[in-house]
Amino acid sequence: MNTLFDSRFGIADGAGTFRTTTSGIVGRALARRVGLSSDVETAARLEVVPEEDGDRWIRTFGSRRWSTVVSRTASGITERIGPIDLRFDIELRPAGAVATLSEMRIGPVSLGRPLGLRVSAVTARSSDRLRVLVTVGAARRQLMTYRGDLR
Repeated sequence: MNTLFDSRFGIADGAGTFRTTTSGIVGRALARRVGLSSDVETAARLEVVPEEDGDRWIRTFGSRRWSTVVSRTASGITERIGPIDLRFDIELRPAGAVATLSEMRIGPVSLGRPLGLRVSAVTARSSDRLRVLVTVGAARRQLMTYRGDLR
């Protein structure tokens, strides 16, 4: 485990495969942006590198690599993607965690959850793997889901 997210969060370096389900043109475009294809098994890797202001999460889906900086807050985590901060509330569970988007910010300006944006991530740890389920939706519609295991 790394220095910021200990075993309670169930997050660690790992590799595995993910399967993605998308809905509509926006869901397919979002999946392509991060390197996923709908209804295809995609090789995945997560590297977590401690940094001064949090942890850098380096994700590789297929050949697409991208990273964000994740830091702990009073109620959960903030994930920085360029100038955008996504703030998530965290609910700890015995074998993992649930992260739910609570706010989006650009600099000091809160955008709330524009267009009803919803993002949730559920992790569950077993003895040899971390199960991950991420769901993205907006305006009462599910756009993309990806799920898989990291070992």
